[in-house]
Amino acid sequence: MQKTLTHYEQLNVARDASPEQIKQAYRKLAQRLHPDRNPAANAAELMSLVNASHSVLANPEKRARYDAELADQERRQRQAQAQGQAVAGQARQGAAVYAAAARPAQPAAQPKPQPQPRAAQARAASRPQAKGTARRRRRGLVRWALLFMTFCAAGAWMGYDRNASLSYMPTDALPAQARIKAEPPLVQAALPAAQPTPVEAECSVPALDPTGAPWPSAAGYLSGMPLLRQNGWSQIIIDNSGGDSAVYAKVTDAVGRNAYRHAYIPPGGQFSFSRMDAGYYLLKYQMLKTGCAFASSRILLEETPMGSQIKSSVYKLTLRKLQSQGVPPGRLKLDQF
Repeated sequence: MQKTLTHYEQLNVARDASPEQIKQAYRKLAQRLHPDRNPAANAAELMSLVNASHSVLANPEKRARYDAELADQERRQRQAQAQGQAVAGQARQGAAVYAAAARPAQPAAQPKPQPQPRAAQARAASRPQAKGTARRRRRGLVRWALLFMTFCAAGAWMGYDRNASLSYMPTDALPAQARIKAEPPLVQAALPAAQPTPVEAECSVPALDPTGAPWPSAAGYLSGMPLLRQNGWSQIIIDNSGGDSAVYAKVTDAVGRNAYRHAYIPPGGQFSFSRMDAGYYLLKYQMLKTGCAFASSRILLEETPMGSQIKSSVYKLTLRKLQSQGVPPGRLKLDQF
């Protein structure tokens, strides 16, 4: 399985790199991968990945959140690896036990009887007498132990006091000087209540598109934004025909880090991301009337050759249908969109 590169690996910098080092690495990669200077077919896609990594690492707040996500992901990977090793060890132990149980038991070889000398025969003849002497000794020890326990129980009963469990009640009144004075109550100063930390709003209506230009009036791709993954035959359709809000939508990778296409859909309109390559994707969209952002579930586009034709996939998202059926879409924060 191919490993997804981190933003630090995309820019070829260390995790503790300074902002100046990040800026120099970005400029170096931009000069080498820019489509105007790099004739490769995937130059635009590589440049989009570098831009996305630089936008995260150049912002101190986004970089801090990204570092926390990386640390949590590595911790989960270590836990999963440790659990896998433990399960493998248990499996090896179980296999060893099963193999030992399945192995047929070999009967122990019985030694051949050998002729005993006369001295051994004399000792064997005297064993019944020794056994009788040992029994008499054990019986004597048991009698002495019972006698000792009887004396101990009698001594404990003779020293038993029936009133030992009763509490002591004095018959005379306490002297006046022995009375305890009540201490004044302790008064604690009230601390000022902590001021609540302002929470960042999750919905904000953008006045301009991501390039700083006004929003278009017709459905289509946003000018100046990347247009990638267009060598396939699959489609992702957004149906906003029953909606009353314009929608800003973008298609990203399966984890939502790299955006491949950006589009605008007006109220009552419909748009299709056509010629999509096969693979896993995520559809993010923002309602421009309220500013709230959402995300679909993971989308799988498959293409199967069938003779001279190719069977492609079509994924359609109807916004009004989701609202009418009460299906809760995945809510996103602005920094996640």
